[in-house]
Amino acid sequence: MNPRDREAAILVMVFGQQVSDIVQLRWDNVTVTEELVTITLGTVEIALREPLDEPWRELAAFPAHDQTAAHPNSNWVFRGGSPG
Repeated sequence: MNPRDREAAILVMVFGQQVSDIVQLRWDNVTVTEELVTITLGTVEIALREPLDEPWRELAAFPAHDQTAAHPNSNWVFRGGSPG
């Protein structure tokens, strides 16, 4: 699975989050530090440590789908592969 799919799966399977909430995540809701990755969904803050933080760190370092002409500076974590 790619890092983005693993991120979503961790939030659904481990933390019981709704997919409708996960797809609305923006990078403003994610904090990546050396010790911890923290995700805020609404008023819920989720702390991810090893090994659950690995796909988040990978995607933060090497984001995908950020070169579309329609939205080159999108802040969405789960942005689409097609412009618009």
